[in-house]
Amino acid sequence: MLPQHMPQLLVVDLEATCDADQRIARAAMEIIEIGAVRVDLDSLEIVDRFQSHVRPAINPRLTAFCTGLTGITQEQVDAAPWFAEACAGYAAWLAASFDGPAWASWGNYDKGQFEQDCGRLALADPHAGLSHLNLKTVFAKALDIRSCGLAAAFRHLGQEMVGRHHCGLDDAVNIARLLALAPAFAAEVRR
Repeated sequence: MLPQHMPQLLVVDLEATCDADQRIARAAMEIIEIGAVRVDLDSLEIVDRFQSHVRPAINPRLTAFCTGLTGITQEQVDAAPWFAEACAGYAAWLAASFDGPAWASWGNYDKGQFEQDCGRLALADPHAGLSHLNLKTVFAKALDIRSCGLAAAFRHLGQEMVGRHHCGLDDAVNIARLLALAPAFAAEVRR
């Protein structure tokens, strides 16, 4: 599945502003957390982590639904950097620590949200030049099941997630853990 053999995979998970019943339009959603891990594809161990909360500009007040879902508080985003600064910090971490041809997420949402937020501010996407790997699709193919959410993938394996679901860093860690928990998945990613 990867464009070329590489020893590491970058796994990214984002959280964004949201509300019940989609009262915040998709185009108005903004990243409020960037979570990422680098995984050694030989040992399947996490070798580095990145996390940053982000202050939203369009909808600066988090909804109760968003806080309940993500666990991210108003105080955390109020103290966080704006997207341009958080994105620059993430890009610097990537430049210093990742030299692979691809990044991955559970589904295509994270790719689209990064593109949307970077485009809104005319910023360079830190993933520019990297291929994107949809791990939700790869997992379903490798295990010959229907595409499913992250929590359902863990239930399928009879395993428990660690941390808090819908915390960007915890979800990135859990996605990486699936590689070790499902050898067929790891083999498909390495292909």
